[in-house]
Amino acid sequence: MNHPGGGRNDVPNRIKRHFFIFNMTSPSVRSIENIYGRILTLLFNPRKFKEDIVSTKDILTDATITLWDLIRKKLLPTPTKFHYVFNIRELSRVFQGIAKVVKESLEYKTIQNSANAPGKMKSDHFMLYLWRHECERVFEDKLLNLEDKKVFKDFLDKVSVEKFKDPLDMTEEECVNNILFCDFQRVDEYDEYGELIREAPFVYEACPSIEAIKKIVNGKLDGYNEENQSKKMNLVIFDDALKHLLKICRIISSNRGSALLVGVGGSGKQSLTKLASFICKQQFFQIALTKSYTETNLKENIKELYDMAGPMGQKVTFILTDAEIKSENFLEFINSFLSTGEIAGLIPKEEKDVFALECKSQYMKEGMGKKGDDPQTRELWLYAINRVRDCLHIVLSFSPVGSKFAERARKFPALFNACTIDWFLPWPEEALVSVSHSFLSDFFIDVGKDDKIKTELENHMGKVHQMVTEICHEYFERMRRHVYVTPKSYLSFIDLYKDVYQNKYTNLNQEESYIRKGLNNLQEAAEGVNLLKEDLAKEEVKLAEASKKTDELLKNLEIENAKAKKKADEVGIVKQGCEEQAAKIAEEKADAEKDLAIAMPYLEKAISAVDSITPKDINELKSAKTPADTTRMIFDAVHLILQKEMLAVKQGSWTISKKQVNFLQDSFEEYTKRTMNNAKFLKILQDFSEFEKDLINDETVELLEPYLRLKLDDGRTAFDPTIARKSNSALEGLCVWCAAMSDYHNQSKIVKPKLELLAIKENDQKIALQKLAEAQDQLEECNRIKANLKKKYDDQMSEKQALQDKAAKTKRKMDQANRLINGLKGNRIRWERDANNFASLKSKLVGDVAKASAFVSYCGPFNAEFRQILLENHFHQDLIDKQIPSSENLALTQFLVDDATVGMWNLQGLPSDDLSVQNAIMVSRSSRFPLLIDPQGQAMSWIKRREPDLEKNDLIISINNPTLKDKLKIPLQEGWAVMIDGIENEVDPMLDPVLEKQVIIKGRTKMLKIADNDMDYDDRFMLYMTSRLANPHFSPELAAKTTIINFTVIQSGLEQQLLGRVLSKEQKSLEEQLTQLLEDVTENTKILAEFDKQLLERLANAEGSLLDDSELIEVLATIKTKSKEVDQKLTDAKEKRVEINIKREQFRPVAARGAVLYFC
Repeated sequence: MNHPGGGRNDVPNRIKRHFFIFNMTSPSVRSIENIYGRILTLLFNPRKFKEDIVSTKDILTDATITLWDLIRKKLLPTPTKFHYVFNIRELSRVFQGIAKVVKESLEYKTIQNSANAPGKMKSDHFMLYLWRHECERVFEDKLLNLEDKKVFKDFLDKVSVEKFKDPLDMTEEECVNNILFCDFQRVDEYDEYGELIREAPFVYEACPSIEAIKKIVNGKLDGYNEENQSKKMNLVIFDDALKHLLKICRIISSNRGSALLVGVGGSGKQSLTKLASFICKQQFFQIALTKSYTETNLKENIKELYDMAGPMGQKVTFILTDAEIKSENFLEFINSFLSTGEIAGLIPKEEKDVFALECKSQYMKEGMGKKGDDPQTRELWLYAINRVRDCLHIVLSFSPVGSKFAERARKFPALFNACTIDWFLPWPEEALVSVSHSFLSDFFIDVGKDDKIKTELENHMGKVHQMVTEICHEYFERMRRHVYVTPKSYLSFIDLYKDVYQNKYTNLNQEESYIRKGLNNLQEAAEGVNLLKEDLAKEEVKLAEASKKTDELLKNLEIENAKAKKKADEVGIVKQGCEEQAAKIAEEKADAEKDLAIAMPYLEKAISAVDSITPKDINELKSAKTPADTTRMIFDAVHLILQKEMLAVKQGSWTISKKQVNFLQDSFEEYTKRTMNNAKFLKILQDFSEFEKDLINDETVELLEPYLRLKLDDGRTAFDPTIARKSNSALEGLCVWCAAMSDYHNQSKIVKPKLELLAIKENDQKIALQKLAEAQDQLEECNRIKANLKKKYDDQMSEKQALQDKAAKTKRKMDQANRLINGLKGNRIRWERDANNFASLKSKLVGDVAKASAFVSYCGPFNAEFRQILLENHFHQDLIDKQIPSSENLALTQFLVDDATVGMWNLQGLPSDDLSVQNAIMVSRSSRFPLLIDPQGQAMSWIKRREPDLEKNDLIISINNPTLKDKLKIPLQEGWAVMIDGIENEVDPMLDPVLEKQVIIKGRTKMLKIADNDMDYDDRFMLYMTSRLANPHFSPELAAKTTIINFTVIQSGLEQQLLGRVLSKEQKSLEEQLTQLLEDVTENTKILAEFDKQLLERLANAEGSLLDDSELIEVLATIKTKSKEVDQKLTDAKEKRVEINIKREQFRPVAARGAVLYFC
């Protein structure tokens, strides 16, 4: 054990008396010089190094011991600086770093120049800077404030000048220069195809400049984000962060290098460790904490790391944070590993031999044993453990807040002795400004031509964080309440600023565009009304002229109508006569056609007879040398019908059917034979039947009659088709044809006179129809003239009506426009005033948003008094000092939320005092989930009514609920709200992924890894946490993950709530009236705001002339009318509320006394 003092108590004498006590004194300075002088003598071998390097070994030993002695005497341990223990271990670490560079300089050409030391450095100068760097890492990094660091810096500069100035021939300025060192400046080698040829070696060497190494680190960060798409880190590598990163890389790249990172939550310890592990190409490991995670699980995880670091020889970075230490026994395992490399019970006895033998090949490869020898298991086991200690790097991330940190130092000394401590101090203002510049450099902020405003804004943001940090101490001194601000609070502040500014600026731009367009449209409408007046006067003149023309056309139309009527009457009479005549003719024609129909069968018979004659039959007749008398007789009959030439009548005789018949002499030889021989004989008969049949007269029929009636002796008729057929088929047809033609004539001569008379009458009718057509043409001409006049009249009437409609429309448009313009007169005045203020509003938006965002991000844990101090005495004053435009009396509640929303919150049970409204704004606007200090339960009451599904879905969960993780699954997936009640000073680390929104994106799916389960995540998910403690002491880590909001009731708020309770008992109807009134006011306020918005949008988005869109004018008029109605309702409600409040104030003393009693 150490000596008492520095936060360590002495062991009671009653216990010490039972032990024999040895006091182990520190070695003398001479002994230390001998030890490390001998080490450096072996290290700086004259055969390998030049004289200028070898000559520095004695100086380095003397300077290191001198500096160590000064520090351990000046920086003594205290209860808060209990780790200020500087023993020989610190000396060994200094020389270990020097030895590493010296050893690597033999194999690699190390960098020996820097921006801080222009030109090519001498080797001995380089050794000085290396020594200064290693002393800073060993001694300075564990110091916990700037004052102690300043003491160390003075000692370091003093020793550097005293010990190195003269021997190395350097100036004082050269002696106190500082150079950074790191081991990842070399790059991998690739061939022309992009294939890796050789990985870059890790060579611990000087950095040319901080800008150069920062560029390399940013490239490494891009590589990390590319490999870890779902877990990207948005880091700003400012100077302080870069230095911490180099320190972590230096530690974990050394064999057995483990780190203890000390700082408040949100300082970047975990993020920088992940990046350092990636840069050093090590496997990063962090336990997945669950509610059931125990020591057994930790052992299993460590055993896996043993397998990776031992047999596999893989470099591993194992980070363990405060939040992951569920049991202090966890640290017992870590302490044991750091002390000895072994953890009791980690590897069962039966597995130890296997574990050791798995390292045998590597043991022989490194030449640890002789070739052919079989090393003992114990020897292999020690080698395996040493290999694990070399490759497994523990990084502990602790917070110095609270008593646990000091307790762990006493219980687990290896955590502090075997680890290199890197104390994360609060970010300096320069670092804060650097971060704000990084986030705002590419973000548009309207500062006009004055770019200085944006620079001052970045400085203001850094100053705000510093001011709040200072106020936290004052708040604790006065109120005894712990409040912590962390770098994560600052990042949240910047993100909120960007979000609020972008939304506000976009809304202002849109509103300005709408107002300017609306005013332009109203101005155009006003000018259009004057033009409409002129147009209306012109249109009335045109209308009078059109009326005159219409009257003239009407008179002409009446005259033409009379003419047309007269002509129509005449045509009607003629038409009636023609129709009567046509009817009579039709009747006679029908009678004639009836008679004709009787004759037609004979004609058809004749035609059929002719058609039955074929050319073959004719040819047979022609071929007969001596034609029969039947032939002669029939052809004579044919000649008679055809009225062709024949012999004069002479007595003769024929032999018909072998019967002698006395008759006339035939004309065959003289005439009819030629007809028979005519090639067109059949054609002649057909044409005659069709066209010349009506040429047969009574004389022809009379001459033909003897032939047809000629009788034979046996009484048969000689002119018989049957007899004729016996001679030739053609004769039969001719016989039938002749008889049929005779019959046709006898019948048709009855029809013929009728047809002739019919033809005369039809001709008369034709003449009458011609006259009718002429009369109708005249009538049509009259009608055409009338139609033209009618068309002209109609056109003129249409023109007149169009002029009337146009005039009416113009007048209506003018009236509507006048009503609209007059109705929007009040809005127009307001819009014109707003239009003139937009430039000022935009310029002041820079400071107003900064003030509002700082309030939401930082002021939640403070009471009303300190919130006002921060707002006015710090935030606003700094804006004035830095000449950042801002509003003089900015009403934050109105700036961040509208009245309708506040009214809705009040209806949901939120007290109406300013503090409660501010708290509600923080709940709804903060980017982090809210943690509510709610000893009176008013926040829970409000949120229950704001989120009615909380109770419906049974999602008000106790922090101690064993099924908490399972209950979160569905709300996370569906985007529901959840309330976790009963928070005390800590929150289950299992919730960290939820609080920090560690969203993993896989394709289109968003997920959170809670414990060892992947759960779907919906952006609508909301988490509320409440604490019933009146004065909780939340850790900085919890403050970094959540927005802490103090809902502790104040006297005025309690008084208002008690007044409502009293009235609900004494005057229930009055309270109900007030509640109903508030509901109506809230609803009407929302409606009025929506109407105003619609009115402006419709007016601004009107296309073309406003006067041409009558529908839009009507809509705007309707909206304006409804808006007036709602406005009147609000006015009435305001008067009614005054009346109700007068009655309510009668009970105010009761509520006031109740509030006083509570706060006494």
